[in-house]
Amino acid sequence: MAIPPYKAPSRYAYDIVIVGGAVIGSSTAYWLSQALGSGASILVVERDSSYEFSSTALSTSAIRQQYSNPINVKISQFGIEIIRGFQERMAPFYTNEPAPDLGFKEHGYLYCCSPEGVEAAKERVELQRSLGAHTVFLEPGPLKERFPWLNVDDLGGGSWGAREEGWFDSMGMLNGFRRAARASGVEYIDNAVT
Repeated sequence: MAIPPYKAPSRYAYDIVIVGGAVIGSSTAYWLSQALGSGASILVVERDSSYEFSSTALSTSAIRQQYSNPINVKISQFGIEIIRGFQERMAPFYTNEPAPDLGFKEHGYLYCCSPEGVEAAKERVELQRSLGAHTVFLEPGPLKERFPWLNVDDLGGGSWGAREEGWFDSMGMLNGFRRAARASGVEYIDNAVT
């Protein structure tokens, strides 16, 4: 990817500079603009404003709660709240068109394990459930009943999050956060940070 020609920002100094304006950078810019208001100057520097090669565009755009670290489970639960309420949250920034509907497909995640991994998988499910996740552990028989196409001959089972796990439109999320950040005074420039 070629580095774009230099474009100077509109100011000499900023309170906050964010490198990368895809969904993480634009989300950060949005949340900071909402928390700090016009009292802080924020600049987002993006080397590829088409976002064609961004991790946002190339990702599976999935969300799950099946983690072994409690903070990751809680972060995902917050993410689900944002995904579900995204259109309403972004509506004030879209006057002549509807705000993005992220089209959340709540089809779940399935993690299969070997017979040797059953105890560790069950411990993770227990942790996730203690934090409010809807993960369940399925033995090979119930696993085959739920997913008839799955070969369970060499499996010990699987953890499945049937609710609040799935995939969504990450580019819709990027466009919403970027638009809301700009409308809240965040400046974006096409450039590369070296």
